[in-house]
Amino acid sequence: MKILVTGSNGLVGGAAVEYFDALGHTIVGIDNNMRQEFFGDAADVKWNLHRIFHHAKNYTPLNVDIREAGYLEEMFQKQGPFDAIIHCAAQPSHDYASKNPDLDYAVNVQGTKNLLVFASQYSPGAMFIFTSTNKVYDDAVNSEAFTEILSRYDKPYAWNGFDETTPTGASNVFGAHKLEADKMVQEAAEAGLLKTVVVRGGCLTGPGHSGVEQHGFLSYLLKCAITGKMYNIFGYKGKQVRDNIHSYDVCTAFDEIIRNPRPGEVYNIGGGRENSVSIHEAIDLIEEMTGRKVNYNVVLDPRNGDHQCYITDMSKFRAHYPNWKITKSLRDTLGDMIFNDFWGRYCEHEDTRTYPLTGSSFVWDVGGFRGSWTESILKKYPNAHIHLYEPVKEFANACAYRFRDNQDVRVLNYGLGTANEGLLIQKQGQNSSLIRGGEGQRAMPYDKVSGEPVSEKIRLRDIVDEVKIFYYSYGDRDIDLVSFNCEGGEYAALERLIDFDMIKKFKYVQVQFHNFADWAPARRDKIRELLRKTHTEIFNYPFVWEGWKRNDL
Repeated sequence: MKILVTGSNGLVGGAAVEYFDALGHTIVGIDNNMRQEFFGDAADVKWNLHRIFHHAKNYTPLNVDIREAGYLEEMFQKQGPFDAIIHCAAQPSHDYASKNPDLDYAVNVQGTKNLLVFASQYSPGAMFIFTSTNKVYDDAVNSEAFTEILSRYDKPYAWNGFDETTPTGASNVFGAHKLEADKMVQEAAEAGLLKTVVVRGGCLTGPGHSGVEQHGFLSYLLKCAITGKMYNIFGYKGKQVRDNIHSYDVCTAFDEIIRNPRPGEVYNIGGGRENSVSIHEAIDLIEEMTGRKVNYNVVLDPRNGDHQCYITDMSKFRAHYPNWKITKSLRDTLGDMIFNDFWGRYCEHEDTRTYPLTGSSFVWDVGGFRGSWTESILKKYPNAHIHLYEPVKEFANACAYRFRDNQDVRVLNYGLGTANEGLLIQKQGQNSSLIRGGEGQRAMPYDKVSGEPVSEKIRLRDIVDEVKIFYYSYGDRDIDLVSFNCEGGEYAALERLIDFDMIKKFKYVQVQFHNFADWAPARRDKIRELLRKTHTEIFNYPFVWEGWKRNDL
């Protein structure tokens, strides 16, 4: 099956690419990163494109703007026909729409109209799924009376939430435009032009979310918790309620619709009462799960069009698709997001890229993954010379592509350890490890998208030999900074450097110790004890990142 996904670098679109690619389908994705234009650099979704593109097997990402009819038609002509179209591209914010109504209309209404026209012309048999929004119910939801109880607004009696019989209507720009697009999609099915289904989402979230203050509640709140940034609560005392659904569970719903089409239907989709949470309840849960305090400020006025309480009643969808169920609880969803953000985007916070480097500095990135930390260093120190060590071929290839135009980055497809040898590594999607999955070790769990972990033969080189080669190649000079993020390999590599007194050749040492094995805490303590003989700790986030400066500096 060939599937077109719009907004393919975003939260739901990106999850759809991963999900259906893993099932063996051919995917074409279109996304022109307008989220960055809407909300600034913090909303840039290129990180998600890099993450998805280099592990998806049958995926073609294209930079296409759904507002541009000519380019969109050309894409349909060259890439189609499609068996299914999942339309996730949108301008998603109330606040932005009220300030930029013409742009909101162009994306949410005209863009959807363009897709319907060309889908009916070039892929008339396709199943067309439109990700609409609960904001089409704004007037009805905002006129509903709720009771302030404890930490939230809610109904003081048994209430399942809003179903599809809720009257549509929105007096605000965003809701009105989404409703216009929503109706167009339904009319296409009524006219027999396309098999369409409308999915009205509640609070969709997950690890692929590039949350910002104007959009992406849980994602942005978590980002503030991890980075220490102030979170502003707008109105309702922080007791406004949303029900959250993981993007994976949204994709399984898409899968059910494509397998068993019911053209013309409209479905609400969300986490339901069991996954509902107020802002204050979310803050408490995030503080518990991360161990970090959320700094927040309460603003009296609510956001434009904000709902006091919205909970999704999914009775209709469950009746039509009884095999579908929510697999990710709110805690599961937050756990996935925390893992992604701690070990993905936000773990590279300011401490991890703030060093006295210059244009002539040499930096070693040991365990480069897909190159995000190296890129963050280059943004601050554009002319630094970086040796990026990545033994997993998929990730090394991703880095080589990412830095293909930068002669100062050497991508080396091997890791650094205690000997020159070949080893089997366990790899599962974006995860890989030398110390998980072996005999007597805790295995990587089965993952619904990535499947079972698989073994890959990798090369390691003796880190002491690598230092000697560096000295021979570049003269008798020190390495300004080394960063270890090598999935458990950091223990042996650091011990080797310390044993051979080579640790002194590194001015700054940054390390992400991993806690996959029972012996990890004691072994980390021993290495830290030995490091203090040559280096002084400058920051420490245990088992996330820590940094050390050589004592003579």
